[in-house]
Amino acid sequence: MPREYSVSEDVLKIISTFFVDGCYVFQVVEKFMEMHPELTIKQARVKADKSMRFLERKGILQSKHDEGGTRKYELLQTQESVTQTNCQTSEKAIQKLREKCKALEAEARAAHLEWEYLIKLKKNPEISVISDIRDITEVLCKEAEQNTLLLTAQYSALEKVLKRLNVCA
Repeated sequence: MPREYSVSEDVLKIISTFFVDGCYVFQVVEKFMEMHPELTIKQARVKADKSMRFLERKGILQSKHDEGGTRKYELLQTQESVTQTNCQTSEKAIQKLREKCKALEAEARAAHLEWEYLIKLKKNPEISVISDIRDITEVLCKEAEQNTLLLTAQYSALEKVLKRLNVCA
């Protein structure tokens, strides 16, 4: 069942809107309860606390213990910088996939040419007379065929992924 909302996004929105200078979990819980009145205080506290710790692991929040030993969270990055970093990372990943796709295409073409040449070599009357060479070319031909099919399938799958990404982007 898909989630209707992201708790971490809500918590980050609350912190970046109301508590830019820092906050405690109970402050976020109060605002979170306003957004989601259907939750009990315990449910809201658990969700907010887990989300804040998750955001801390992601490097968006930083926590320190104050004099009383209570954990205080501070915002390290704005939501815009997080989104921008994610976009840059995504673009780098897509570029790597494009490069991999080009490399696979070249490898598939080379493997196909090798396979075609081995088929011609196998049909050569001078070579087909010698049984050892005929057996070797037969084995090499099968290997080249399998390699061609594998590389073509990988290239095709990656090309489909990239086409879908271009449609969605």
